[in-house]
Amino acid sequence: MNTKSLEEKLEKISEKLDKVNDRLNSVDVTLVKQEENLKEHMRRTLLNETAIEKITDNLIPINKHVSHVEGALKLLGGLATFAGVVTGIVKLFF
Repeated sequence: MNTKSLEEKLEKISEKLDKVNDRLNSVDVTLVKQEENLKEHMRRTLLNETAIEKITDNLIPINKHVSHVEGALKLLGGLATFAGVVTGIVKLFF
């Protein structure tokens, strides 16, 4: 094998290694950007979870009030039904 051929092959290998190195550097840059995006996403997710907890805590008294109003309306409906039945019986017999 002659030395010129060997030198050419080594040069080609060196060029390919440089290309691989450039690609790896590009991948590293991309990973750094993605890590920053991930950190921002995690921060926003934590803020959203905190906000949801606050909203849920604020809804507890409202849900309790709605339940009380529903119960009162059901009681009123039951009393009206009972009064209607009693009125019907009274009119039927008297």
